[in-house]
Amino acid sequence: MEYNDLGKIAQTHGVKGEVKIKTDSSFINERFKEGGTLYIKSGNSYKPLIIKSHRSMLGYELVKFDGIESIDDAMPYLGKTLYAEKNRDLLEEGQHFYSDLIGLTVYQFKKEVGKIIRIDALPQCDYLIVKLNNEEKEKMVPLLDEFIDEIDDDNKIIYITDMEGLL
Repeated sequence: MEYNDLGKIAQTHGVKGEVKIKTDSSFINERFKEGGTLYIKSGNSYKPLIIKSHRSMLGYELVKFDGIESIDDAMPYLGKTLYAEKNRDLLEEGQHFYSDLIGLTVYQFKKEVGKIIRIDALPQCDYLIVKLNNEEKEKMVPLLDEFIDEIDDDNKIIYITDMEGLL
């Protein structure tokens, strides 16, 4: 089974075990369904957490998990990364999970220029962060159709628009 990084447990909310989750997932309603399962990595395995309730508030997802009934129960989970099963049925044609883009080799002007090391979600749009080859520099590329020519999943390559100054 494959898992997708969903976000981090940022803090507790109240005294009854509810936690605030910071996520950049586009699939909030699908991922945080009551009765659904999220996971926390424990060593080489994933520990399931069953969602008891969910609501959104001020940029956070407030979640109550089964078995976490107090603030003391929730404290060991603070700062932990949550994972969800990768469900490719959630994706439309041409969409990708962010975790699938990280590590792709970036090509521009028909030459390899770097690798995607992370994706940053900013208010205006999400950005691919590209570590340039043979340099310590990181460059940002808007994750918009105008700047992405093609994503070759088979060869783990992304082709960036041939535009001077983009990278």
